[in-house]
Amino acid sequence: REKREMSVCQFSAGISTNFSTGLAAPVGIVCVCVCCYGTLGLESGVVSDAQISASSVWEWARHGEKPSVWASSGSRLKRAGLPWAAVTSDTKQWIQVDLKREKKITGNTNYLHEVRNNFIPPIEARFIRINPYQWHQRIALKMELLGCQCVCM
Repeated sequence: REKREMSVCQFSAGISTNFSTGLAAPVGIVCVCVCCYGTLGLESGVVSDAQISASSVWEWARHGEKPSVWASSGSRLKRAGLPWAAVTSDTKQWIQVDLKREKKITGNTNYLHEVRNNFIPPIEARFIRINPYQWHQRIALKMELLGCQCVCM
């Protein structure tokens, strides 16, 4: 089971009120739903390898050795092994996750030093494509997506 941090939010007349904190922010949706910041399944394996694709995959080997494959499946945060890495380091490279149905994505985390990036406002989508535009030496990453399926009552 995935750990979820949850609070109830009310969306009305373009204002979101978080009942846990009492804070309000404009959102433009009219409904009541559960807002959560739990993991969406990359680390746990709920998202299968077939649901993760990339523009390219780097393979590297010394002469006569079996190549190391830096596949899109390696992008799972906190999983042992090589991360995803692109063949070339340019702004045309991407990695994509198919969540199978539309979900509310509120942020992501990345690795070497775990960092949480909150998406304000949250993104509602089935597919998430990340296009790196800055990197050190080579495009490579591990990640997790945070959020939930928005269920309006």
